[in-house]
Amino acid sequence: MISIAYAADAAQAGASSGFASFLPLILILVVFWFLVMRPQQQKYKKHQEMIAELKRGDKVILNSGFLGRITKVDDRFFTVEIADSVEVKVDKNAVADRYDPNAPAENTPAVAKKADKKDEKK
Repeated sequence: MISIAYAADAAQAGASSGFASFLPLILILVVFWFLVMRPQQQKYKKHQEMIAELKRGDKVILNSGFLGRITKVDDRFFTVEIADSVEVKVDKNAVADRYDPNAPAENTPAVAKKADKKDEKK
């Protein structure tokens, strides 16, 4: 009888330690989700909304670095004028961002460094 009780205790201990060994892996996956996957999904969703809002006449920056103005909108493509009489047809996902020449350049590294230096002087 004692050997049967001992076997039952060993089986229960093995089951609880099996779960405990997977707990760190589960925690790593949860942290990975919140630090990597979730922000990327939000960024992708925001980019898709921006692309959906673009219309003819908007100025855009392409992933290749070209700056242009949208002249035609199709289901999947934009026709972008990148110079006088030079138009290229690009996939909608090739648009990196909307360009507003009047917007302040707060996100550029040079402006950020100047702002940091001003804060240090105070």
